[in-house]
Amino acid sequence: MEIRSNLRRAGAVIAFAACGLPAHQSQVEVPFDFRGPRSIVVRGSICNSHPADMMIDTGSSLTVIDRRLAARLRLTRIPNRPNVADTSGRERVYEMVVVPNLRIGPIDIPVSCIAAEIPIHNVDLIVGLNVLRRSSFAIDFEAKQIRFGPARGNGSCMPFDTEALLITMPVHLDDQPLTLVVDSGAEYVCIYSERLDARVGPADRRMAVAMLHLTGRSRGAWARVKSFRLGPDLWNRLGILVTNNSRRGRPFDGVLSLASLELRWVHFDCRSGLMCWERE
Repeated sequence: MEIRSNLRRAGAVIAFAACGLPAHQSQVEVPFDFRGPRSIVVRGSICNSHPADMMIDTGSSLTVIDRRLAARLRLTRIPNRPNVADTSGRERVYEMVVVPNLRIGPIDIPVSCIAAEIPIHNVDLIVGLNVLRRSSFAIDFEAKQIRFGPARGNGSCMPFDTEALLITMPVHLDDQPLTLVVDSGAEYVCIYSERLDARVGPADRRMAVAMLHLTGRSRGAWARVKSFRLGPDLWNRLGILVTNNSRRGRPFDGVLSLASLELRWVHFDCRSGLMCWERE
C-alpha cells in the first residue's frame, strides 16, 4: 500500500541514510500471520503495554494508526497535517498524532503517525518506513517471520534508492526499463498505463481487479508480460495489473509486489541501502 507524504522530506531522507542497528546486533525474530491474501501482520505494542496488530508495509513512507484507536487512547494531536498520496494518485490531508512508544522486535521508539481509517480488517497500525528504517530487517515468507538485524544467507542483491521517501528498484518489463516501489503490502505488481510502451501486451479490461488504498479503491486490468527482470533474476509470463492511475510527477512507474515474486525471503539492509532475496 504505497503512501507518500510531503512532510519534512529532506529530514526524512537524511534519517533513512543513517538507519540500521549496530553491526554486532544479534537477530530478533518476530512471527507474522497473513491477513487477507497478502497482508503481513505482526503483534507489537504501543503506549507501553497496549497490544496492537501491525501490518508491515515497505510501500508506506509513514506509519498509520487507526483513527478510532488513536481517539480511544487519547493520543496527542500535532499541528502538521500532511498531504498524503497513495498508489491511486489521490491525495488527502490527514490528522497527525504522536504515539509515545511503538514496540516491534528491537524497535521501541516514539513516532508521529497519520490517524486514518485502515481499510484492512483487524489491523491497528500500518508500520511504514519511518519506523522500519530504524533497523535492517528480513521478511522470511517460508518461516513466516520478520527478522530484525544483519542478513543471514546468500541471495541475489541490488542497491535500492530512497529518493521518493520509499524503497524503489529498477526493473525491466519485456526489456522496457521501469522504476517500481517495493511494496510488501501489495498483492500484485501494478504498472501505470502511461508508462508502458507497445512491447507490453494489451491489458484485458474484462479481467478487472479492485485495489484497496488509504484514500479508497481503484481498479486495474490484467496483462501478462513475457519477461520480468529484477537484478540477475528473470520471471517468465508474469501477470501484472495495468492501472490508469496517474504518476503525477512521481519518480516511479508503479508498484513491485514482493508476494507476486514468490520469494523465500527478502532482506533490506538499511545501513548500506541493499536489498537481497532468494527465490523459491
